[in-house]
Amino acid sequence: MKIIISIIFMFVSCGNVSAKEEIWECYWREKAYATYKIDTEKISIASRDRGKWVYLKDIVYDKTNQNMSNSDGNNIWDLILKTQIVGDNPSPNQCKVIDP
Repeated sequence: MKIIISIIFMFVSCGNVSAKEEIWECYWREKAYATYKIDTEKISIASRDRGKWVYLKDIVYDKTNQNMSNSDGNNIWDLILKTQIVGDNPSPNQCKVIDP
C-alpha cells in the first residue's frame, strides 16, 4: 500500500511537467527578467512586450526530454528544471512559474 501511495505522489508532484500552459519569469540579470507564456498543448511560446504577448515562431516541443526551443535551438526552455538556456551561454537563466 505504501508503494502505491508513493507512486501516486510521484505522478502528482510531476504534474507541472504536463501542464498545458504556464507563465514563467526568467531572470537573466540582477532585477531583470523576461516573462513567457509557455503552452505545451498548442506548442507555443510568447514573450511579454509592452503589455502584449508576442508569439515566437517555429517552436519545437521535445516531449521526451521535456523541453521547448525555437527551431534553430538558440533558446531552450527546460520544462522540468524551469530554466532557459540562451545561445551558447553556459549558465542557464533561472525561471519560476508565476501562473499555472
